Amino acid sequence: MALVNQGFSLAKLNGGKLDFRLDPLKEKVVVYGTTNAKGQMVVTHAERQTSNGKYRGKLGRNFLIEHNDPTDVNCTLYGEPIAVYEKSIAAVGIVVPVPVPKDK
Repeated sequence: MALVNQGFSLAKLNGGKLDFRLDPLKEKVVVYGTTNAKGQMVVTHAERQTSNGKYRGKLGRNFLIEHNDPTDVNCTLYGEPIAVYEKSIAAVGIVVPVPVPKDK
């Protein structure tokens, strides 16, 4: 899958469910799918989580949409969320205070 080639890995489940929560240190992509007549999962769509915690994606030739929860767009055409992939975001420009030992 192309996401793995871009440094994404399958996100861990949260209580047995896909974790859609915002993590400011991670970039998340939700993958949607349907089941075909042979019972095989078919990937249909993917959306990125934005920095405000909402999800943004383009459904076919329609407009770019943004919504709060990936399940908001569940339907027979695009399916439902089947996986969440994530990768760490490089923390550029963040200053972390480091304690300086005092002379004795």
